[in-house]
Amino acid sequence: MGVKEYFLRSLAKKYGFTDSVEYIEALGKIGTEAEVPFPTDLAPMAGRMFTRGVFTQMAIQPNLDWVLPYWAVRQYDPHDASFIPRMTWVQFNLTQRNWTAVGLPGSTREVVVDPRGWVTPWFEGWSLDTWLDYEGKMLYPSREKECRQRQVENLPLVTTVFDQPDFRFELETFVTKIDGIESVLVRATVANKTSRTISPALYFSVRPFNPEGASLVKSIEALDDRTLAINGSLGVQFHTPPQRIHCSDGHDGDCAFYRSIEQTRTSIKDEAGLANAYAMYPLRLEAGQEQDFVCIATVRPEKITANKATRLRAFDYHDMRADAKAVWREKLHQGMNLELPDKAMTDQFYLCKNHLMLADDGDSITPGPMTYHHYWFRDSAYMITALDRMGLHIDARRKLMDYPHRQLSDGFFQSQPGEWDSAGQAIWTLVEHFRITGDRPFLEKMFVPLVRGGQWIVRTRKKQKAAGPTKGLLPPGFSAEHFGPNDFYYWDDFWGLAGLRDVSRAGEVLGKRDTWVTFEREAEHFLEDIRESLRLVEHRLGKEVMPAGPYRRIDCGMIGSIAALYPLRLLDPFDPLITNSLEALHECCMFENGFFSQMIHAGINMYLTLHIAHCHLLRRETRAWPLIKYVLGKATSVGTWPEAIHPATGGGCMGDGMHLWAAADWLLTLRDLLLFEDGDHLVLTPAPLYDWFEWGNHFEVNDAPTHFGVVSFRVEGREGDVVLNLDAAWRQAPLKIEWNLPFPIGEALVDGKPVNVNDTRILVPGGTREVRVKRV
Repeated sequence: MGVKEYFLRSLAKKYGFTDSVEYIEALGKIGTEAEVPFPTDLAPMAGRMFTRGVFTQMAIQPNLDWVLPYWAVRQYDPHDASFIPRMTWVQFNLTQRNWTAVGLPGSTREVVVDPRGWVTPWFEGWSLDTWLDYEGKMLYPSREKECRQRQVENLPLVTTVFDQPDFRFELETFVTKIDGIESVLVRATVANKTSRTISPALYFSVRPFNPEGASLVKSIEALDDRTLAINGSLGVQFHTPPQRIHCSDGHDGDCAFYRSIEQTRTSIKDEAGLANAYAMYPLRLEAGQEQDFVCIATVRPEKITANKATRLRAFDYHDMRADAKAVWREKLHQGMNLELPDKAMTDQFYLCKNHLMLADDGDSITPGPMTYHHYWFRDSAYMITALDRMGLHIDARRKLMDYPHRQLSDGFFQSQPGEWDSAGQAIWTLVEHFRITGDRPFLEKMFVPLVRGGQWIVRTRKKQKAAGPTKGLLPPGFSAEHFGPNDFYYWDDFWGLAGLRDVSRAGEVLGKRDTWVTFEREAEHFLEDIRESLRLVEHRLGKEVMPAGPYRRIDCGMIGSIAALYPLRLLDPFDPLITNSLEALHECCMFENGFFSQMIHAGINMYLTLHIAHCHLLRRETRAWPLIKYVLGKATSVGTWPEAIHPATGGGCMGDGMHLWAAADWLLTLRDLLLFEDGDHLVLTPAPLYDWFEWGNHFEVNDAPTHFGVVSFRVEGREGDVVLNLDAAWRQAPLKIEWNLPFPIGEALVDGKPVNVNDTRILVPGGTREVRVKRV
């Protein structure tokens, strides 16, 4: 018996859960026993999630008459498709994990806005809700079936609108700096739609809940008629003094129960963490009139000082709004821009571009504002590459310059222990930055960390010496959770192989011949071991296909193996391993036109759907389009996707409700839908749609970075022909430009000269400026 087993059994005997020990011990035997049973760095996050889930269950069950968040209203309603029975002690949002974020470029914190306008200013903290009392009937946004939510001009300014027969109730939320302090502003507007005078009452309310679950609020105090302290920190400021403030606790119940009382309580303490409060404004609106009130909350807990509270209220809302829009508008139009015939696709491009910039924490980037506000090399590989391919090279470089500080002494680029894919991901992302920018000094700075990372891959994979399907592979590990329990994963191996290939390429570029040759040879040997493993898998399964790992059957975990094509380009697009694996995914792992994961995510995954679509793009197949359109249709009205979508409710059911790996993959997909590199060729419109090229339609791409340089082009459909205009600043022009069209080409003029054509595809020299083609 090992030390860990002895310690576990001793605890079990002491606390009386000996019956559970065998299950705990057996848990580590599912899959393949690994050096690291679980990424221990994630244990605090998992522990907090579990304990908060228990608290949430206990807090909500006896308080179903409270004003609860939108997700809880639906999840606790037995008449709703989102209802979940409660056999376990744990409860949190599992059916409506959808939210968006507002914030400032480069800030390390974002403010979360839920689908009904609840605002969570502090990370995993309390929320600010807004109600309306109209002629004795309460409008609680979280209980409303319908609303309209959007981002103003595709920028991080969120409006949530509730239209009623007699009035319009609108919330607008954005983040700005007031006197140097990051603050979120929430404006509530009530507009009278009738021809008579109405007198509603507006309430701002502090709630001990957020879009994930409960949040501890142990004290609320009105410091003056316009300031609430929450948990001892500066909390909410009211731009205009409310008529009444009232605080309540878990014992007395929701402050909403006490709207008509005359004697109010302006402070409360509640060790159970269920303190809540409201501030009330009576309104009088003539026919057609509207009125608004603004409240302010700091993005982080701030120390209370009277001077600071006063300064935070000294602003002009319209000036702040205009400044916030100007900051984001300038940021949005940096780098690559595009215009497509499909406006929804264009809007989603700009929404995702803004979302990706929101995820920018300066020296790092995180895949979500709440659940996933943590660092992974895995997510960053896609997100930083998306920054680079959008032309945001300074932002990408800043994060990559921190990579050597994340490297262990043995050369491993570690996100979490036991996640072996991170080594290759870090190397690939670093070298891809060089490929897209041509920044040789950057590559020189990173050369030693690259070599050390490559050496770690070589040493680690060679530990698997025994003959068989795992020989020469990286060891078993947890890897990406959507693959399943600890095991040998081809995903890890393909990333490791890409890492060795790219260290070799770095050596070649920098004239380091020994590095170039050594790692090229190591990459060849690694590829041989992977192919030999896959040959043994073919013998076992009777099919040339890439499951998740050498001992797995065909299941949804094999989604990781297609990384060999996208994004890594290790195998030819038409290699039978790729072709058969794509077919297997389509046959057994799809829900409608989305990839359905049965491993942990247990839902329709948007970014993994785009991985399949991307493989079809690289194969020049219009089969990508149903998947791309499906993903677009699953975006929320503010352009976000959760990590996984519930097939029945359509709401998020896994991970962060604003998943920024998904946003990055949308940007990467649209970019490659329009142009991508294929060796020494530049490929344009690999899977063209006919209607994009019809008379009167046009589409264009501006300032798109490529491995060859920065490219802009415009395609215009005319009555008898289609015209392509190219404008590029080449570092090194491609040997050929391949342009794919959705119809057979009758004749073509390249810079005014006739050329031979081949059905629906035309190859032109790299320096071409204009191509005109006629349909057959």
